[in-house]
Amino acid sequence: MKNLEGKWLVNLRDDDVWDSIEWFDSKEEAIEFGKKEFSALFNGERGVFYVGQIESYIPFICGDRILEQVSEDAYSEVGEPAEDYLSNVKTEHVRLLEERLNKVLNEWIEETNNQPNFFKVVNVEKVEF
Repeated sequence: MKNLEGKWLVNLRDDDVWDSIEWFDSKEEAIEFGKKEFSALFNGERGVFYVGQIESYIPFICGDRILEQVSEDAYSEVGEPAEDYLSNVKTEHVRLLEERLNKVLNEWIEETNNQPNFFKVVNVEKVEF
């Protein structure tokens, strides 16, 4: 997917699916396009649509969740002796784990061509006209 970071798009419906195939460099361009599209689609009527800005989704591994899963697995397998396993890991060690795991994850994503083919829409604004 080409880099669309920061581009603006239009959603003519009030839902979470942004299926616009047009991207704009500015919010103002998106609003003008939205007004034209809305009017054409709804026979010149005025109404409401939404504009939003594209933000890349960046896959991320949370160190706390990984340690919690390992701790739960240990407790499930061993029982009470493992009850406090990994419960006192220093914050800097959790961050170190996150850095290393995310480095490996990102290398794997690149190597296997599994980059996200979707994005988040942020800075959503309702446009009434």
